Amino acid sequence: MCGSGIAYEGKINGEEVEFGTSGKLYNSNLVMYDRKTDSYWTQIDGLAIVGELTGTRLTPISIDTVVWQDWKEAHSDSEVLSQDTGFRRAYGTDPYGNYNKKNCKEIQEERLRFSRRISMKKNKKQKQVKRNY
Repeated sequence: MCGSGIAYEGKINGEEVEFGTSGKLYNSNLVMYDRKTDSYWTQIDGLAIVGELTGTRLTPISIDTVVWQDWKEAHSDSEVLSQDTGFRRAYGTDPYGNYNKKNCKEIQEERLRFSRRISMKKNKKQKQVKRNY
């Protein structure tokens, strides 16, 4: 959705936990769930937002985004997972359809309006003027 690549340690309170994709969105970002408590986690910041672990934050780990050719040269024994999983799914298509295309401009405009409000509040000497953007 957001075009971000981020990874977290697969541990909560020192215990290994497996995560899955809920299919839900929160602030236009993917929501994960952990298979131990079914708590919901935001993909973009690793924060539990629903469930018994609400408020807990995952520990991010460093990752690199590289093209396959460069990776394969450095790690010649690597393999690609097959899309032949036995399940009927179009792996090459976006499961959210054109949601991102439809909402991208609106999201960017809202972020711009928000950043303008913050800028005005930071400058206390400037007379605050209510503006509609």
